[in-house]
Amino acid sequence: MLYTATWEPTISKLTADGNNVVLADGTGVFLGENPIIARGEYIDKHPEIVQIFINVYKEAVKLLDSDTENYAKTYSDYFGIEENIISLALDNANEPIEINDKDVEDLQKTVDFLKNEDLVANNINVKEYVDFSFGDK
Repeated sequence: MLYTATWEPTISKLTADGNNVVLADGTGVFLGENPIIARGEYIDKHPEIVQIFINVYKEAVKLLDSDTENYAKTYSDYFGIEENIISLALDNANEPIEINDKDVEDLQKTVDFLKNEDLVANNINVKEYVDFSFGDK
């Protein structure tokens, strides 16, 4: 392979033996990585379920971060990927728990780029779609 654009755990798998190198990883380029998205209508009708989901997600991230070795073993067995690859992938993972104004600003830049390139048809104001109310509860 000459080059590829991919994500974890493939990045860790490709670089684990030292034969491949990450040329660029997006550090400092994109802040709003992997946002959690739900329909506004669902959030309005079921805010308590959304809050439960956010709280469970936060707890899952804490558990994953506190026992990466055990989770690497579990994921390795389940997915059939070497444990050291899973461990590397988990170390490289970014599980954002909260979104902030800088994330929203960055997501807006992405939307503006997509609109300028005619890859999306509508103008979108990201701020109108972000709900900060589920953060620290």
